[in-house]
Amino acid sequence: MRHKKYTALKYLLAIIPIWIYVLMAGGAPSAVRSAVMFSMLTVGIVLQRDHNPLNTLFAAAFILLVIKPTWLFSVGFQLSFLAVLSLIVFYSPLCKLIQPGNKILRWLWNACAASIAAELLVAPLVLYYFHSFPAMFLIANIVASICMSVLLIAGIALIAVCWSTTFATLIASCCSLITLIFNKIIFALQAWSPNSFNRFQFSATEISLFYFIIICCSVWIFHQKRKMLLVAMSFGCTFTALLILDKWQSLHQHLLIVYNTGKAQNAELIVGRSFSTLLKTDTLKENFAVRNAHTGFHLTRQKAISSDAFFIGNKKVLVLKTSPESGEPFPVDILIIGKPLKKTDFLDAYTIFKPGQIVLPSGQPKQLTTAWKDSCSAHHIILHDAAEHGWYYSQ
Repeated sequence: MRHKKYTALKYLLAIIPIWIYVLMAGGAPSAVRSAVMFSMLTVGIVLQRDHNPLNTLFAAAFILLVIKPTWLFSVGFQLSFLAVLSLIVFYSPLCKLIQPGNKILRWLWNACAASIAAELLVAPLVLYYFHSFPAMFLIANIVASICMSVLLIAGIALIAVCWSTTFATLIASCCSLITLIFNKIIFALQAWSPNSFNRFQFSATEISLFYFIIICCSVWIFHQKRKMLLVAMSFGCTFTALLILDKWQSLHQHLLIVYNTGKAQNAELIVGRSFSTLLKTDTLKENFAVRNAHTGFHLTRQKAISSDAFFIGNKKVLVLKTSPESGEPFPVDILIIGKPLKKTDFLDAYTIFKPGQIVLPSGQPKQLTTAWKDSCSAHHIILHDAAEHGWYYSQ
């Protein structure tokens, strides 16, 4: 099918298996995006129209968002389209920056250029959503390119010789071995990645400024527009000022947080960039919700706390870990129940502590939680149930 009149037929025949694969893969945004772009390219070839990659990409995005508008907020959709957009915009200019004479060096540079080009617009979004940067992405992408190329050829060969058990088993074993080696290399690269490339925290405003800096620097480098360097520097100064403000705020924060972590109970006192564990009933080294909070509040170290009673601003807080015993009144503003609930405990707690607010961590029995809600309502006490209302926050 090398003749020109068969070109359109080749593309039309390719559409069917592509969409079958997309449906078999579950219709992920990235897969649907690829299929829609290929379908639009095919329509252009059939109609003998020139195509522009950017127009095709934006048209595909428009069609998908018309069909399913909620995909606009899908991380997979955003990363997929930004990666393709980044490749379209930056790959060719990066390739032209260096043009090695050696074929192997040229292939390596083209692979590096593709990795860098894809990362330019994707990296800020990765930092925003996942709070980390893949420091070894260049090596990982080159390894992935080699392994995936071999696996693709081997997969086609496996389908071609599926009638022969001997050859099919041999090729399948080779594919499994290559996949195993690839996974080990990726895990090794992840282990070698410095810890300083993890737990970044950027606001939406800071990420927007980051994108403006990338765009301005790109125009300055690739199109020799010197004024864009000054614009990029002004955005960079604003970005730096916001980072300094974030750090200053994190150094002066004083917070109490009771997390909603399902059946487990977790509560922490945050002072500056350190945290003290008030409650922790799960066996995990670090709960997912707690880890995200540590990233968001820029926490770097843990400190021990000597007492279950402390102040948050001018509010006295007590973490109750045992059943209240009769004794001298000890009024508090916030009472956190850090023990299994009992119906009989409420009156004792109310008599001794006279709390203005009671906080129930997650993981408490629902029936007893309801009983405490009724008791708090009868005594005009504010009650916050973390399992129902989400995490509790006070400063």
